[in-house]
Amino acid sequence: IKNQSDTNIVAENLQIKKEKETIGEIDLLFMLRDQPIHLEIVYKFYLYDTTIANGNGLDPWVGPNKRDSLIYKLNKLNAKQFPLLYKDETQSSLEKLNLDSDKIKQLTCFKAQLFTPINNEKNDMSPLNEKCIMGHYFRFDLLDLFKDHKFFIPTKLEWLCIPRINVEWLDYNEAKSTIDEFINNKKSPLVWLKSRDNRIKKYFITWW
Repeated sequence: IKNQSDTNIVAENLQIKKEKETIGEIDLLFMLRDQPIHLEIVYKFYLYDTTIANGNGLDPWVGPNKRDSLIYKLNKLNAKQFPLLYKDETQSSLEKLNLDSDKIKQLTCFKAQLFTPINNEKNDMSPLNEKCIMGHYFRFDLLDLFKDHKFFIPTKLEWLCIPRINVEWLDYNEAKSTIDEFINNKKSPLVWLKSRDNRIKKYFITWW
């Protein structure tokens, strides 16, 4: 957005407070030519849970630890994030920026990496973008199937990265001890697995 000649950023991460308590945050306010825009920016990781009934195509997509879901996030955007623009507490901040909430267009930039069950390629992706599928997932009790692979356990910030060869790979036993700690704490780690022929794939290993 900063690099576009017809845009001008007005505010980023604008905190909205009621008395001394922060009640929400506006991700981004910018001008597109003469049109003010409120943009909410989302980046998520979702796994397709086959145990959940596929009511509308979106229900089965859950966070790696099942504490989040695509439906929950969409409902939160509609019920909390977008209405925040019209709250009384927001108006004073908008006035300082010479913005009128009634003239602001609200948009979402929703990015995600999606993971499907291992050996299950028949999930209905609609209405989502199939290009968002970045890997698969499997339960921790299937870990033995990958004894001949090398492992890399990225930090959460590295979850965004495309897997690469030049990292410090772990053998099965080294990786398993770390993965067991995640599983015992009911956390689903993301791992990169490198096969003997140096093919690298991303997997979540779930505790559930």
